[in-house]
Amino acid sequence: MDYPNTDLQSKIDRAIRAVLLDQGAATKENCYAAPASEARILTNCTIASGDGHPFDGPGNWQFPNVTLNLRDDGSVQPDMADANQPRTDANARMTKIFNALNRSDDEHTLYYTATEITRLGRLLSVDVSSGSDPTLAQEAADNADMADFTMLWWEAGIVGTPVKHDSETTFWERDLQFSCVACNAAF
Repeated sequence: MDYPNTDLQSKIDRAIRAVLLDQGAATKENCYAAPASEARILTNCTIASGDGHPFDGPGNWQFPNVTLNLRDDGSVQPDMADANQPRTDANARMTKIFNALNRSDDEHTLYYTATEITRLGRLLSVDVSSGSDPTLAQEAADNADMADFTMLWWEAGIVGTPVKHDSETTFWERDLQFSCVACNAAF
């Protein structure tokens, strides 16, 4: 039996990236939907859905470990008056990302966030230039499979403690974890 696990992983990762871009919490240059072959710059965010399993009905899959790995430049620059500025900046960016993925319109659930992940994910399959911009047309063609994506349920999870890495480059690293249920259906 062919399970759509990796297909949905890719769709979830791309849809979450679309939300972060829409909310101004990331840029195309610093946010990656796994797997990504681009060379990463500091500061960056990599989205990886982890393994999924069938859940409550045909075609529904639960992904209990959707992880956003955040890496922020932790080096203190000569023009910085505050040596804590890199950590302050890392925390501010994490808060913006976390808030973008924790929006509610009923004060009890994150159904609004799930709906936005679905809407913005599906929008990736639409050529908003109607063929006049070859780059946008190609992006829509590359994401044509997003037309049948639906995020059914979204839940916030764990905010990891920031860890400072010292090697050739100093950076702050932290993971944000969420869980979700998604499917390959448009309804």
